[in-house]
Amino acid sequence: MHAELVRRRAARLAAGETRHRIDNDIRSGRVVVPFRGTQVDAGIALDLSIRAAAAAATQHSDLAISHRTAAVLLQLPATPEPWSTTETPVEVSVPPKDKHRQRSGLHLRQAPLPPDQVRTVAGLRVTTEARTMVDLIRDECVGRSAGLALLEAALRHGRCTKRQLAEVVESLPGRRGIAAARELVDLGRPGVDSPGESYFRLSLLDAGLADDWLQVPLVIRDSDGLVLARADFGHEQLMVWGEYDGYDEHTKRPVFTKDRRGDRWLHDRGWHVMRFTLEDARRPELAARQYLRALQEAPERIMLPRQLVSPELRRAREWLAQHPDFVRDLRSLRLRPPRPAFAGSRRRSRA
Repeated sequence: MHAELVRRRAARLAAGETRHRIDNDIRSGRVVVPFRGTQVDAGIALDLSIRAAAAAATQHSDLAISHRTAAVLLQLPATPEPWSTTETPVEVSVPPKDKHRQRSGLHLRQAPLPPDQVRTVAGLRVTTEARTMVDLIRDECVGRSAGLALLEAALRHGRCTKRQLAEVVESLPGRRGIAAARELVDLGRPGVDSPGESYFRLSLLDAGLADDWLQVPLVIRDSDGLVLARADFGHEQLMVWGEYDGYDEHTKRPVFTKDRRGDRWLHDRGWHVMRFTLEDARRPELAARQYLRALQEAPERIMLPRQLVSPELRRAREWLAQHPDFVRDLRSLRLRPPRPAFAGSRRRSRA
């Protein structure tokens, strides 16, 4: 229990120790002071968990460690390393009517803390995984791309569900950034394998692609239900297969070779494979136009005579035959206007 390693100055005075002895312990270096009024023996490593326990000791018991500090204590996936350093303030949420003030190295936030959105970690009250994710993605210090990457990493590892995230969003009406959090929760998918994929998919959406044109997950299974291949995104009915390749991983010889073999295998089954890289992410409007063109040209490609007709190709042909209106309207599809660089609301809201 980290809380037991933190002593309060007031508690030492109440136990009969003199001010002189307490001050001498500080001057001599036998104890350190993480926050005013709290003390920790000098032999104890002042890591984030100890700093969080010291921060909690300065507040009422109805607080909760939150935001970036909670993400580190909960060991959420894809949490940036700098969040655990001593340079990052300890973040704590307190009830709206709490009268405590900010302290150096401590970031206080006032917000409702329903009991079902708080759990215990190493003796500390910490916001749950779902509440922590919503707090992070509505926070101005975490951008949309990083927020979606954190959210999808948590979904992928089973740390929370979309239903839990949606319930937290609905419990915080009117809070600053809650509209942006609601949007990212709607966009979040559990089948995204890396932050780079989250960043790139969001860049395509911001460039004007509709969410239902970028299906995640997209997999090919055999007759027994075993996964044969998995795309980063794509469109099953139009047989467009999208991959976002990070340079470091996909230039390794075994991975590079596997990618090429996989592309040929997909091509033989009737898929149109599109590989994107960081350079495409820097020009998302062009990538979005190319992807949209591949969707629009898909019906003609799918209906071409082929010697090999895979199960996916057969299903795609049947689906297109059953949806003639979709095929007719496909050619007239246009990208939506790109999302502005700053699309936040100017209306002031509560934190």
